[in-house]
Amino acid sequence: MSTADQMTIDEKRKYLRTIQKRYVKATKRTKGELLDENDVSSQS
Repeated sequence: MSTADQMTIDEKRKYLRTIQKRYVKATKRTKGELLDENDVSSQS
């Protein structure tokens, strides 16, 4: 991810709040997929 594409702190917090809501309701398999998705989107 280039510097121009990096998320700001506020954007990361908003994204993580959204993921948290989905994670709580998710099945075990879906939780793994959400964590994988988070890894991809949060890489520097």
